[in-house]
Amino acid sequence: VVLYPRNVVVTANRFLMEMLLSNLFANALHHTPQNGNVEVQAETTFLKFTNSGPALTFPAEQLFDRFKKGNQHSQSTGLGLSIVQQICFLNGWRITYQYETGRHIFTIHF
Repeated sequence: VVLYPRNVVVTANRFLMEMLLSNLFANALHHTPQNGNVEVQAETTFLKFTNSGPALTFPAEQLFDRFKKGNQHSQSTGLGLSIVQQICFLNGWRITYQYETGRHIFTIHF
């Protein structure tokens, strides 16, 4: 895991922010293959989680749907990214996803 530290201040409910970060970290770690990597970048206008891994096996538009899981045999409930999206909505933030050159990129825009 690579962290790019910045002096970034985000005003939010502490519990919800912990849940958002925990879910994004768990998602990245769960879906990063062995010898892959995870990067987190914090700037004044965004927070970005990037991890290596194969492309989605379903349309990206369904990524934030409740109970949507890439691997149906996973122990995951499929709720993590849906919760992240709702926390962003509650705070007036926007979350985006893109897949580029073997990397999943989740960006929260403040």
